[in-house]
Amino acid sequence: NKEGLSAALINIGTIYLDRGEPKKAMEYFTKSLKIKEEVGHKGGVATALINIGEVYKTENDLNKAMEYFLNGLKIFQEIGSRDKMAVSTLLISETYMIQNKYDLGLAYAKEGLNIAQKAGIPKHMRDAYNSLYKAYKHRGDLKRALKMHELYMEFKDSLNSEQNSKAFLQQEYKYKYEKEQAIEKAMHQEQMALSAEREKRQQVISYSTGGGLMMVALFAFFIYNRLKVTKKQKVIIQQKNEHITESIRYAKRIQDASLTSKEYIDKALDDYFIYFKPKDIVSGDFYWVHKLKDEKVMIAIADCTGHGVPGGFMSMMSTSLLNEIIIENGITQVNMVLDTMRTQLIKGLHQYEEKAESMDGLDIALILIDKKNKEIEFAGAGHKIYIAGNGGCKEIKGDYYPVGYLFGKEKPFSLKKLQLNDDESIYLTSDGYIDQFNHVNRKKFGREGFKQLLISMIDKPMTEQKDIIDKTIVKWTGNIEQIDDILVMGIRF
Repeated sequence: NKEGLSAALINIGTIYLDRGEPKKAMEYFTKSLKIKEEVGHKGGVATALINIGEVYKTENDLNKAMEYFLNGLKIFQEIGSRDKMAVSTLLISETYMIQNKYDLGLAYAKEGLNIAQKAGIPKHMRDAYNSLYKAYKHRGDLKRALKMHELYMEFKDSLNSEQNSKAFLQQEYKYKYEKEQAIEKAMHQEQMALSAEREKRQQVISYSTGGGLMMVALFAFFIYNRLKVTKKQKVIIQQKNEHITESIRYAKRIQDASLTSKEYIDKALDDYFIYFKPKDIVSGDFYWVHKLKDEKVMIAIADCTGHGVPGGFMSMMSTSLLNEIIIENGITQVNMVLDTMRTQLIKGLHQYEEKAESMDGLDIALILIDKKNKEIEFAGAGHKIYIAGNGGCKEIKGDYYPVGYLFGKEKPFSLKKLQLNDDESIYLTSDGYIDQFNHVNRKKFGREGFKQLLISMIDKPMTEQKDIIDKTIVKWTGNIEQIDDILVMGIRF
C-alpha cells in the first residue's frame, strides 16, 4: 500500500519538523518523494518538494529552499491545484523577503492573495495579507501597510475562533439560553406592569395607554432583535459543526489510506474476515497485514489510546512504525518488533521518566503465521489471541504492559510459538466487542461470552462468521450507545 505508506511518511516528517528536528524530517520527506515518483503521483511529488523546501528554509539554506518551492509550484500549476499553488507562492514570497528581496516578495504575495481569493481559502488569505503588510512596511508605504495589517488581524481573529470552535459552541449555547431566560423574564415583568397600569383607570388612561404602547413597541423591537441575533448564531453554530465534521471526515480518509487494503489482504490470506466498527468517524483501533517470503504473513490488531481523532492520530503513527520496522528494517521476530516499536514511540512522543509529555500508547496483538507448517509466533502487549477448534477455545495471553511508556523498569516482550491443528482457527480482537454492555442487565459481553461465541460458529465459513459476529453484538447492545471502537479478525489457513 504505497499511497498509504507515503502519506504516513509525510505525517511523521511534519511532526519532526514541528519539533525542531529538520534532519529527521528530511529523511521522511525524501522517502515520501521517492514513493510518489515511483507511482507517478504528480500532486504527491509536488507536496514532497514543498516539504523538503521548508526543511531547507528552516536550516537557512534559502537558495536551495527556493529551488524546491519553485519546482513544486510549477507542478501545482500544471495540475491546477489552487490550494497548493497559494501555499507555494506565499512560501516563495516569504523566502524572498528573508533575503531582503522585497520587490519580488511583494509580487509573489500579491499573486498568492489573488489565488487564495479565487479559491476562497481564508487561512491563505490571512498569510498573504501578512506578507503584503511586511513588504509595504519595508517600502515605507505605511498607509497600505496599515490596511494589510488590519485585514491580516481580521482574518487571523476569524480563524482563531474556528480553531476554538468547541469552546465557542458551549459559550454560544449558554449565551442563547441566558438570553431566552431574560426574554421570558422581561415578558413576565411587562405583563405585570401592563396589568398594574390598567388598574389606575380613567384618570391616567391617556398616559398609561401611551406609555404602554411605547413599552410594547420597545419590547417588540427587543424581541425582533434577539430573534435576529439568535438566528444568526444558529447559522454560525451549524457552519462550525459542518466545518468540524468535514475536518474529521478528511482525517478518516487519511486513516483509511494507512490501513492495509482488502485487495492486498485477499492475496495474503486464503480465508479470513475483518469486522471493524469504529465508535466515531475516526478510530483508535487498526489492523495491519504484510506478506513475507515462504508463505508467511505478519498480522497486527491494535487498540490505541483513546478513540476518535486522538486515537486516529496514534493509529496512523503506529502503522507507520510497523511499516518502518518490518518492511524497511526487516525485523520479523514479533517480540523484537514490539520492543523496537516501544523504543521508537517513547522517543517520538518524548515519554521520558523525568517529564513525560504524554502517556499515550497502544495495546497490540502481533502474530506471524507460517501457512506451510501450520505454526504461529505471537507477541502481545495488553492483548490476547484466541484459538478455537473442535476441542474448544484456548485463550493465549500476551504481556500485561502496553507499547509505550511504563513506570519502573522496562521489560522485554515475550515470544510464544504455537502449533495449529487442521480444525483450528485464530481470532484477534480489541476490547471493544468484549466490553460492550447488554441493553437489559447492563452486563458486559465478556471474554467467556466471546469464547462461547467462537466455539458455536467454528464450523461456519469465515464470511458467515463475520455476519454472526455482527448480529450477535447488535442484539446484545440493543439501543445502548457503542462505548468503544470494535475490531475482530478471524483467520483460517
